[in-house]
Amino acid sequence: PNMLTTNQASIESGTTGWTQNIDGTEVDFSSSTGWAALGTHSLHFKATGTGSSQTASATAAYVDVTPGNYYGVSLKLNYISSGGTTPALHISWFDDDGVFVAISTPLVRPVSTGISTLRLAVQAPERATRAYVVFGHSSADSNFLQNAQAVEWYIDDIWFSEPDVL
Repeated sequence: PNMLTTNQASIESGTTGWTQNIDGTEVDFSSSTGWAALGTHSLHFKATGTGSSQTASATAAYVDVTPGNYYGVSLKLNYISSGGTTPALHISWFDDDGVFVAISTPLVRPVSTGISTLRLAVQAPERATRAYVVFGHSSADSNFLQNAQAVEWYIDDIWFSEPDVL
């Protein structure tokens, strides 16, 4: 079963359960009917400001995990424009005290603009008891966002679960 809430998975009732992570520019972060893979809404992310940013991503509220177990993420992406960099899907791992443990590797990126499905399956690190699904342009890698005003994407039908059900 999906470990995300129904709204985190489908974005049908707003952005509850998701957080925008942005520095250096303005962004439209909303539940949108502009495109959807499941239902009528998706999470829309479009930079509307100017300047550069090192982080422009969306993060789902954490789910509890067991260290050493395998987990997977799957999402449908409509990748409109990149702003010169390519967004990535990853899992950020934390311990019970909220202390950062690790970022999943490799980061999973779309091959090109357009509609695609991204999948990632990894083992939870030792000490990791919480996981956050993260998608976007992030300082988690060296692919920093240089032209924030051109970034736009939608994500929908998002899963976090044991990999055998992805």
